[in-house]
Amino acid sequence: MGRILNTRNLRSYASTRYRDDLPDWRLGDMLYMKHPVLAYRDYVGRDDEKWPFYWHDRRHINTALRLSITMLMSWQATRRKGGAKLVLKRLEPKFPRIVGGLQKVLRTHSEEWFSSDGVEPGTSAHTEIVEAMAKAVGEVAKIVRTRSKNAAMNPMLGSKVLSFFFPDFFPIWDTAWIKKALTMPLKESTQDGTIPETFQELTSPAARRYARYVDLMIADAWDTSPREYKELEAECVRLCELDGYDDAKGLLADDLYSLPVLFEACLLGRAAREGEL
Repeated sequence: MGRILNTRNLRSYASTRYRDDLPDWRLGDMLYMKHPVLAYRDYVGRDDEKWPFYWHDRRHINTALRLSITMLMSWQATRRKGGAKLVLKRLEPKFPRIVGGLQKVLRTHSEEWFSSDGVEPGTSAHTEIVEAMAKAVGEVAKIVRTRSKNAAMNPMLGSKVLSFFFPDFFPIWDTAWIKKALTMPLKESTQDGTIPETFQELTSPAARRYARYVDLMIADAWDTSPREYKELEAECVRLCELDGYDDAKGLLADDLYSLPVLFEACLLGRAAREGEL
């Protein structure tokens, strides 16, 4: 059983008992909020053989980037007034290259990622996926250089933008909530709480932080059985229906691979239950 990915933690996340200790991110909104970008992804390259790696044209990538940043403005992810314009000015020239290189690595290992077992920890697929995702997040942090405190160490903006493009892979980093919820699981995952030796070569502080997050998700997913995933999916459907999504079962089955969202919710639910937030 996954220490994080289990129905106990998912129910904890959804419980009103913990709502004062958790962000008001309803599970249904977490699962379906990304659909405008996914719809555009399908529009520019719907091809089952290439799914979900449709990002090839520079113009399409930057159009989707502008859509993503517009949505993030409502979440105050671009911080100050005029921040979105500055983010786009700095990011647009380099973002298509980041997406293209990342997509190439993810495609190489997509069979393992989307298999019923997931990616086996300690394999080359595990290392290459984590490094590619972390480097992409770190590069966004370096390019944007916001005025927020320790911007170069913050994986938040990169993880949020890239989760729009690859929601099947990228869990979102949130400084206010996710960072706190990760503290104990990361300490427990290694004897001394340090980053695994595999990722010591990552030079970006933001990349190193995000690498540990994705590494933990992959390891916990590997320990979660197909039966437990079915239980999690059933609980997701129930919770989404409570939030008013009438065809939650069909939408979950047809449109989303929800590991990152499940992991975020279960991670926060575990931390709330343990009184760590």
